[in-house]
Amino acid sequence: MKLFYKFMLLNFFIVTLSACSNKQFGYIQDGIDQFSYIQWDKNHAVTVRHVKQIDKFVYVSGKFDIQFFKHQEDDIPKWGNYISNDPIVSGGFVNGKYIEVKGYDMGLTLKIDDYPTPVYRATSAKIVHGMAGGPVFNEVGEVIGINIGLSREPVKYGEDYYNVSVYLPYEIIKNEWDNYQEIIKNWKYFNIALFSVLCYNKYLNQKVFFLWKNWLVVI
Repeated sequence: MKLFYKFMLLNFFIVTLSACSNKQFGYIQDGIDQFSYIQWDKNHAVTVRHVKQIDKFVYVSGKFDIQFFKHQEDDIPKWGNYISNDPIVSGGFVNGKYIEVKGYDMGLTLKIDDYPTPVYRATSAKIVHGMAGGPVFNEVGEVIGINIGLSREPVKYGEDYYNVSVYLPYEIIKNEWDNYQEIIKNWKYFNIALFSVLCYNKYLNQKVFFLWKNWLVVI
């Protein structure tokens, strides 16, 4: 009997560890809302902007439906670029369980936000609620973008109209991250410059006060 319990306990740990072994992707539960995320680097993850603003966010895009937030994880997925009309796999979490749906890049770019150029990609993969923020893979397993959602209106493809899934490509996500890094760099330069000015003014004030004090003493 003890051997049976040990066996069951061992299997429980094996199943638990197996379920948690891939930490490149995850989900966040906010009340009844759930959304997925992708690990971006060892200190940050990326997800959609439209669900909620995460407490640990570091950068929310003003152009596209993404945000970056603090999240520690050493296991990082490999990113790559899409190839138009190639097969894809969309992943994400539904009710706490990771699922994947297959489809293909439809070769269409869509305009969703106020950004003047269509940059979102359409796919035939039927994603569902909770998968927004999850990864989109190419045939070799690289993450080529992030799931955004479903089109509100049918999109013309060939002679017919389809409800399509939408993702934001890696190149756009990378550009937004680079913009954030530029903001940080400029902000650091601004702080250094401001600190230098304040120190210089303090030095001048001290010097002027010293001369004024000595002048009074001499008089």
